Amino acid sequence: MAAKNFTEKDAEKTISKKVSEFLSKQRILLISIPLVLILIAGIYGAVTVINNSVAKKDFENLDTILFSLEKKAMGASEDTLLQSIHETKQELQAFVAKKKKGAASARASMALGGLEFEEENYAEAMDAYLASAEANKKAYTASVAYYNAAICAEELGQLEKALEFFEKAKSSPHFALVPQTLFNMGRIALELQDKEAAKGYFQTLVDKYSNESWANLAKSQLLILEIEENL
Repeated sequence: MAAKNFTEKDAEKTISKKVSEFLSKQRILLISIPLVLILIAGIYGAVTVINNSVAKKDFENLDTILFSLEKKAMGASEDTLLQSIHETKQELQAFVAKKKKGAASARASMALGGLEFEEENYAEAMDAYLASAEANKKAYTASVAYYNAAICAEELGQLEKALEFFEKAKSSPHFALVPQTLFNMGRIALELQDKEAAKGYFQTLVDKYSNESWANLAKSQLLILEIEENL
């Protein structure tokens, strides 16, 4: 019996180690994906409003703000870059204050959220991402913004909010990161000591997205939970 228990614990430790190592390697990816999607969101928004002259002008003004930062960042010292980022954030905040709704406002808030996130201002980043989602609720970018907000909420230790925002993100029929989101929701549910909910998220991931690498991680987590129940 003792040998069996040792084997189970040893297996659990091995699986946990593999999962932890994978997530450690993926941590930057988990954070950087939303920031990369800012660019996709910008392109998407620009395409959808190209026939609207007012919106087109808004995007041109927004591009001027963002490209100005890119230009200033080239070869700039750290102090100069920080000052440029601060100025850009102020310009984006002013832009959003004037244009609270629409694709351009959503993109501006998304960009603002990205800048705040990079500076580890997670509360401000979360607010910006939520503003982006509200600015253009029916667009694909809203689900991306909710995903970003969930990451910020987790960084702030607001796990229930993180689950809420992840749920809103994956509810979009066009959201591309559902498998990853389901795994994150299962992981957070475990942190909240809700094993049944965690098993539900992991099992859904395995059942619906069996070919995804995230499904393999979910299987490992389900095995760990099963081992724990049998100890």
